[in-house]
Amino acid sequence: MGAVDPLLRRLSLVLDKVTCQGKCGDARVTSEALLVAGIDVGGTNIEVGSVDADHRAHQRVKAATPMSGPDAVLATVADLLAALDAAPIAVGMGIPGVVHDEGRVLTVPNLQGWTRPVDLGAALTERLRVPVALGNDVNVGLLGEWLAGAAKGSRTVLGVWMGTGIGGGLIVGGRPYSGSRGMGRSIT
Repeated sequence: MGAVDPLLRRLSLVLDKVTCQGKCGDARVTSEALLVAGIDVGGTNIEVGSVDADHRAHQRVKAATPMSGPDAVLATVADLLAALDAAPIAVGMGIPGVVHDEGRVLTVPNLQGWTRPVDLGAALTERLRVPVALGNDVNVGLLGEWLAGAAKGSRTVLGVWMGTGIGGGLIVGGRPYSGSRGMGRSIT
Protein backbone atom coordinates (compact mmCIF):
# COMPACT_ATOMS: atom_id res chain seq x y z
CA MET A 1 0.00 0.00 0.00
CA GLY A 2 2.89 2.42 0.47
CA ALA A 3 4.43 3.95 3.53
CA VAL A 4 2.57 6.09 6.01
CA ASP A 5 3.42 9.71 5.30
CA PRO A 6 6.12 11.18 7.54
CA LEU A 7 3.68 14.10 7.84
CA LEU A 8 1.25 11.90 9.77
CA ARG A 9 3.98 10.93 12.25
CA ARG A 10 5.01 14.58 12.66
CA LEU A 11 1.38 15.66 12.98
CA SER A 12 0.82 13.14 15.77
CA LEU A 13 3.70 14.73 17.71
CA VAL A 14 2.15 18.17 17.22
CA LEU A 15 -1.29 16.87 18.25
CA ASP A 16 0.19 15.34 21.42
CA LYS A 17 1.29 18.84 22.45
CA VAL A 18 -2.07 20.37 21.59
CA THR A 19 -4.29 17.80 23.26
CA CYS A 20 -2.68 17.85 26.70
CA GLN A 21 -5.65 20.10 27.70
CA GLY A 22 -4.78 21.07 31.23
CA LYS A 23 -2.32 18.25 31.89
CA CYS A 24 0.70 20.19 30.70
CA GLY A 25 1.99 21.15 34.12
CA ASP A 26 -0.15 24.29 34.39
CA ALA A 27 -3.76 24.01 35.58
CA ARG A 28 -4.60 27.18 33.63
CA VAL A 29 -3.83 25.58 30.28
CA THR A 30 -6.99 25.01 28.21
CA SER A 31 -7.64 23.90 24.66
CA GLU A 32 -8.37 27.55 23.77
CA ALA A 33 -4.89 28.56 24.95
CA LEU A 34 -3.16 25.91 22.85
CA LEU A 35 -3.69 27.11 19.31
CA VAL A 36 -2.17 25.52 16.24
CA ALA A 37 -1.80 27.48 13.02
CA GLY A 38 -2.70 25.90 9.70
CA ILE A 39 -1.15 27.40 6.58
CA ASP A 40 -2.37 26.83 3.03
CA VAL A 41 0.06 28.08 0.39
CA GLY A 42 -1.86 28.33 -2.86
CA GLY A 43 -1.06 29.60 -6.31
CA THR A 44 -3.06 32.77 -5.66
CA ASN A 45 -3.20 33.28 -1.88
CA ILE A 46 -1.60 32.14 1.36
CA GLU A 47 -4.18 31.59 4.09
CA VAL A 48 -3.41 31.13 7.78
CA GLY A 49 -5.90 30.05 10.40
CA SER A 50 -5.67 29.16 14.06
CA VAL A 51 -7.56 26.26 15.62
CA ASP A 52 -7.76 24.79 19.10
CA ALA A 53 -7.53 21.18 20.25
CA ASP A 54 -11.27 20.77 19.70
CA HIS A 55 -10.81 21.83 16.03
CA ARG A 56 -12.63 25.13 16.54
CA ALA A 57 -11.41 27.90 14.23
CA HIS A 58 -10.38 31.08 16.04
CA GLN A 59 -9.03 33.39 13.36
CA ARG A 60 -8.11 33.56 9.65
CA VAL A 61 -5.83 35.89 7.73
CA LYS A 62 -4.62 35.83 4.14
CA ALA A 63 -2.36 37.56 1.63
CA ALA A 64 -1.47 37.23 -2.02
CA THR A 65 1.13 34.54 -2.74
CA PRO A 66 4.40 36.19 -3.72
CA MET A 67 5.88 34.98 -7.00
CA SER A 68 9.53 35.73 -6.28
CA GLY A 69 10.47 32.44 -4.65
CA PRO A 70 10.76 30.62 -1.32
CA ASP A 71 12.21 33.51 0.72
CA ALA A 72 9.27 35.75 -0.13
CA VAL A 73 6.81 32.97 0.74
CA LEU A 74 8.56 32.45 4.10
CA ALA A 75 8.39 36.18 4.84
CA THR A 76 4.68 36.32 3.96
CA VAL A 77 3.94 33.29 6.15
CA ALA A 78 5.83 34.89 9.08
CA ASP A 79 3.92 38.16 8.60
CA LEU A 80 0.57 36.35 8.55
CA LEU A 81 1.42 34.37 11.68
CA ALA A 82 2.43 37.61 13.43
CA ALA A 83 -0.99 39.04 12.52
CA LEU A 84 -2.79 36.35 14.56
CA ASP A 85 -4.11 37.44 17.95
CA ALA A 86 -2.35 34.54 19.72
CA ALA A 87 0.94 32.84 18.90
CA PRO A 88 0.55 29.19 17.90
CA ILE A 89 2.32 26.39 19.75
CA ALA A 90 2.80 24.51 16.46
CA VAL A 91 2.27 24.99 12.74
CA GLY A 92 0.97 22.72 10.00
CA MET A 93 1.49 23.79 6.40
CA GLY A 94 0.37 22.57 3.02
CA ILE A 95 2.13 23.61 -0.17
CA PRO A 96 1.49 22.50 -3.75
CA GLY A 97 4.12 20.17 -5.12
CA VAL A 98 6.33 17.32 -4.01
CA VAL A 99 7.38 17.35 -0.34
CA HIS A 100 9.87 14.78 1.00
CA ASP A 101 11.73 14.14 4.24
CA GLU A 102 9.26 15.88 6.56
CA GLY A 103 9.67 19.27 4.96
CA ARG A 104 11.98 19.26 1.97
CA VAL A 105 10.05 20.77 -0.93
CA LEU A 106 11.38 19.33 -4.19
CA THR A 107 9.15 21.03 -6.73
CA VAL A 108 6.35 23.58 -6.68
CA PRO A 109 4.82 23.58 -10.16
CA ASN A 110 2.50 26.56 -9.85
CA LEU A 111 4.74 29.04 -7.99
CA GLN A 112 7.45 31.05 -9.71
CA GLY A 113 11.01 31.26 -8.43
CA TRP A 114 11.21 27.71 -6.95
CA THR A 115 14.17 26.53 -9.00
CA ARG A 116 15.77 24.15 -6.50
CA PRO A 117 14.72 21.91 -3.60
CA VAL A 118 14.13 23.88 -0.38
CA ASP A 119 14.07 22.52 3.18
CA LEU A 120 11.06 24.64 4.01
CA GLY A 121 10.22 22.62 7.14
CA ALA A 122 13.59 23.35 8.74
CA ALA A 123 13.54 26.99 7.62
CA LEU A 124 10.08 27.51 9.13
CA THR A 125 10.97 25.70 12.36
CA GLU A 126 14.07 27.87 12.76
CA ARG A 127 12.24 31.10 11.95
CA LEU A 128 9.10 30.41 14.00
CA ARG A 129 10.69 28.47 16.88
CA VAL A 130 7.75 26.06 17.08
CA PRO A 131 7.27 22.54 15.68
CA VAL A 132 6.29 22.55 12.00
CA ALA A 133 4.60 19.76 10.03
CA LEU A 134 4.74 20.29 6.28
CA GLY A 135 3.21 18.37 3.40
CA ASN A 136 1.62 18.54 0.00
CA ASP A 137 -1.43 20.82 0.23
CA VAL A 138 -3.98 18.26 -0.96
CA ASN A 139 -2.56 15.51 1.23
CA VAL A 140 -2.69 17.82 4.25
CA GLY A 141 -6.25 18.86 3.37
CA LEU A 142 -7.39 15.26 3.10
CA LEU A 143 -5.59 14.37 6.32
CA GLY A 144 -7.51 17.15 8.08
CA GLU A 145 -10.82 15.89 6.70
CA TRP A 146 -9.91 12.34 7.74
CA LEU A 147 -8.89 13.30 11.28
CA ALA A 148 -11.59 15.85 12.09
CA GLY A 149 -13.86 16.58 9.14
CA ALA A 150 -16.15 15.03 6.57
CA ALA A 151 -14.09 11.82 6.21
CA LYS A 152 -13.64 11.20 9.95
CA GLY A 153 -13.97 7.49 10.73
CA SER A 154 -13.59 6.39 7.10
CA ARG A 155 -11.08 3.68 6.19
CA THR A 156 -10.78 4.57 2.50
CA VAL A 157 -11.08 8.09 1.13
CA LEU A 158 -10.24 9.78 -2.16
CA GLY A 159 -9.96 13.56 -2.06
CA VAL A 160 -9.74 15.79 -5.13
CA TRP A 161 -9.01 19.51 -4.74
CA MET A 162 -9.39 22.05 -7.52
CA GLY A 163 -7.70 25.43 -7.23
CA THR A 164 -4.90 26.90 -9.32
CA GLY A 165 -4.19 23.23 -10.14
CA ILE A 166 -5.90 19.89 -9.50
CA GLY A 167 -4.58 17.49 -6.88
CA GLY A 168 -5.57 14.23 -5.29
CA GLY A 169 -5.12 12.57 -1.91
CA LEU A 170 -5.80 9.00 -0.85
CA ILE A 171 -6.39 7.13 2.41
CA VAL A 172 -6.45 3.33 1.97
CA GLY A 173 -7.26 0.92 4.78
CA GLY A 174 -7.05 3.69 7.38
CA ARG A 175 -3.57 4.84 6.27
CA PRO A 176 -2.45 7.70 4.04
CA TYR A 177 -1.14 6.30 0.77
CA SER A 178 2.00 7.93 -0.57
CA GLY A 179 3.34 5.60 -3.25
CA SER A 180 7.00 4.85 -3.87
CA ARG A 181 8.11 8.47 -4.41
CA GLY A 182 5.44 10.43 -2.58
CA MET A 183 3.40 10.83 -5.75
CA GLY A 184 0.93 7.98 -5.20
CA ARG A 185 -2.02 10.34 -5.26
CA SER A 186 -1.04 12.64 -8.09
CA ILE A 187 -3.45 13.47 -10.87
CA THR A 188 -1.69 14.20 -14.13
